[in-house]
This record gives sequence, C-alpha cells and structure tokens, in this order.
Amino acid sequence: MLLVNRLKDAQDTLKLQASTITSLKSEKERYKSELDSLNFSKEESYNEKRNLTTRIKLMKSKCDELDEEVKELSRTSQGLKQKMEEKTKQCSEKNERINELENELAAIRLVYKIRDSD
Repeated sequence: MLLVNRLKDAQDTLKLQASTITSLKSEKERYKSELDSLNFSKEESYNEKRNLTTRIKLMKSKCDELDEEVKELSRTSQGLKQKMEEKTKQCSEKNERINELENELAAIRLVYKIRDSD
C-alpha cells in the first residue's frame, strides 16, 4: 500500500511536472513569438530609418541644386538689369541727340522760310 501511495504521489508529481513543462513551453513560444515580432519591428524601423535618411539626402541635394540655380538666375538677372540700364542710357542719349537735330532742322527751316519770304 505504501508503495501504491508512493507511485500515486510520483504519478501526481509527474503530471504536475508535465503540466508545468507544457505551460513553460507555451510561455516560451509566446515569448519567442513576441521576440520575433520585436525583431521584425526593429528591422522594419531600421528600413524605415534608412529610407527616410535616403529621402533626406535627396532633398538636401535637390535644395543645393535649387540654391545654385537661384544664384545663377540672380547673376543673370543682375547682368540683364545692367544691360537694360546701359540700353536705357544709350536711348536717352540718342533721344537727346534727335531733339538737338530736330531743333537744328527747325532752325534751318526757319532760316529758309525767312529767305524765301524776302
């Protein structure tokens, strides 16, 4: 009888240990799944960070290109402004000369009118 009781106790202990082992295996699988999920999230975050870093570099590069283009346009604009000022000055000088010639012509006509009337 004592042996039967010991066997039953041993059997109960084995069942309890089997249950504990099953529970621990289940918990292990849950932790493993969570770890895999975290590793996936970590990899996903790394890829996202890498993609964002690449996009930022491209944007900075594009900004630098645009800055250079703005500088070039500014230089071109300044050059055109100077040329326009020079042409405006030349036109003013030519208009002054035209006015002088028109005045001379008017004076010559006046002289001929006076001669013709004599």
